[in-house]
Amino acid sequence: MSRRNIEMQLNDAARAILDVSARAVADVVERLSHGN
Repeated sequence: MSRRNIEMQLNDAARAILDVSARAVADVVERLSHGN
């Protein structure tokens, strides 16, 4: 694999992880704000 290929895959993976994390955080925040 070329280095550019690897960098693109790492970029995609990082973006996917950030997306999932952001959704999880938003879910927790929403639950906390509705729980009170």
